[in-house]
Amino acid sequence: MNPGADEICDGNDNDCDGEIDEDGETVYYADADGDGFGDLNNSVMACEPDDGYVANSDDCDDGESTVYPGADELCDNLDNDCNGTIDDDLTTV
Repeated sequence: MNPGADEICDGNDNDCDGEIDEDGETVYYADADGDGFGDLNNSVMACEPDDGYVANSDDCDDGESTVYPGADELCDNLDNDCNGTIDDDLTTV
């Protein structure tokens, strides 16, 4: 650690500027439903993601594991594929 040193993500102020890991942290988003897509409204800054956190914030319903961008649409009154339309292209009998 010294002024002019490169800041690395290690919990120390490597460049002596009073800030810790300012160049190494990334935003990670909570993935409460485990579908691999995170919640834009629930994030942390960290060097590496903890369990239950992912690097994307694309989930449109983090409480439902069958709802995420690109999911197959199911006839379940949910917008499974996050395109803004519920049960699109499906019909009920």
